[in-house]
Amino acid sequence: MQQYLSLIFSSMPINALVVLPVLFLKIDKREKIGLAIRLYILSIFLIASLVTIASNCDSHFPSLPVWAMLLSVILFGIALVNYVKYSRNLLNKWKRRALVLASFLILFATRASVSDFSYGMSTFTMVWYGTFIFAFLLAYIGTSDVDKLDSLSAGLTSATSQGRVDKSYAPQHEIDHDVNIKGKDVLNDPSASLIERQRYSDAIKKKENQED
Repeated sequence: MQQYLSLIFSSMPINALVVLPVLFLKIDKREKIGLAIRLYILSIFLIASLVTIASNCDSHFPSLPVWAMLLSVILFGIALVNYVKYSRNLLNKWKRRALVLASFLILFATRASVSDFSYGMSTFTMVWYGTFIFAFLLAYIGTSDVDKLDSLSAGLTSATSQGRVDKSYAPQHEIDHDVNIKGKDVLNDPSASLIERQRYSDAIKKKENQED
């Protein structure tokens, strides 16, 4: 366990490079510091997750306790959510995405260069890189606008739900999502209640007016 902790913490100063893109943002100094701190903490827990997951998947490394791997992943998730929520209040979508892209590329370049990686197709490196890409995608999705995330969540819920769900009192974004996907066909469902039909009809009219 000690060797993994030393591997994670010995190069923590190098992780500070991920805050460099924050310096180029034209925002208040206090807000810059808040973003930099959250981004730095996120990078630490990301590296911890990468190392523990990759090590447990490679037979050449002694397995870590499962709780250590789960703890690092949970802390990374908490840090990511905290960072995304904070950055949404300060930056627009494209600035958030550019910041995530630049910071993760810096982290990838610095850690891959200082870590003693075998650039062959070893299990450790493949899992490390694969987990890094997955984490980057999570961060990239998190920079999307809130309404798009709500629509995505509604679509996933509809696709995985069992049987028909009454949407008489569902959130408006679910009604709008159904109209965007099915169009006027949503009115052809014989099991829809009067309230559902009225809400779908209103959403269709609103969409048509916006298109005009």
